[in-house]
Formats: sequence, C-alpha cells, structure tokens
Amino acid sequence: MFLLLTNMVKNLSKNSTMQSVVEPNSHLYFVTYYTLDELGNEILANAHYQAVDEYLAESTFYLSKSILSAIIEELNNLHQMQVTIISIIPLGNW
Repeated sequence: MFLLLTNMVKNLSKNSTMQSVVEPNSHLYFVTYYTLDELGNEILANAHYQAVDEYLAESTFYLSKSILSAIIEELNNLHQMQVTIISIIPLGNW
C-alpha cells in the first residue's frame, strides 16, 4: 500500500525505481501498523513512505515529529478510525 502524506510525502508508486540520493533531508520509511475491521478483528498492514523534512538535513535523527504526526494522521484518515503503529523503520535516503 502506498500512501500520500500531505505536503511532505511523494507516492512511491509513481517512482518504481530507486534513484540515488537527491536531497540529504529525504528519507524512506517502512511502517507496520494494525487497525480493526467491521467485526473488531485486528488487521495487520504495512506501507512505504517517502518523506522530506528540512530539519532532517542537519540532524542525526531519521524521523522527525512532523513526519510521525503526518504518518499517523494519514493512516487514521485512510481507515476512518484510529490505527496503532507497531514500528517505523527508516530505510535510508531516496
């Protein structure tokens, strides 16, 4: 599943080939989470995200609060309910 995060993330499905690093502040993430179906059963899912954050260019961190907030908001909106993040793995620059 590929998702678009408002003002920060580009849809990976539009870029099927990985390219060399374009920007030092651009990062790729693998997100694992779960949500509930109509019967209340847990559904495990995952998504890849490309995100850009100016703060990350000068930082040793791989995930900023703004990107984390955007991932959570997008997943909640996509599923029309609260999701629970299990893990966010930074995969490096894109």
